Amino acid sequence: MRPTAAETLESADRLLRAILAEAGLSADTAASITSVLFMLKQVRVGWSTRLPFLADDNQRMLVLLAELAPDLPAPLSAEVMARCVLTSAEPLLALEAADELNASL
Repeated sequence: MRPTAAETLESADRLLRAILAEAGLSADTAASITSVLFMLKQVRVGWSTRLPFLADDNQRMLVLLAELAPDLPAPLSAEVMARCVLTSAEPLLALEAADELNASL
């Protein structure tokens, strides 16, 4: 989907930098914009690392659940194993999907 989250964050950064470059901003306004630019940078850095983290975390959780499933009561064991098989076949291409899977595990 376009624009991507990263593209949107970059656009906001460019717009705020253009406003910051304008003459006549009060010191407080300039300081506030500078703070927002810093926060946007933190979000961009976090965003780029979050999906790989969630994918790795979810894969580790699936391995752990698959190892523990045989020791669970039969109905729960079957449900966990079925979920592990289905989930391991699903690619994690979107951050929202990875977040949802992470919460469900």
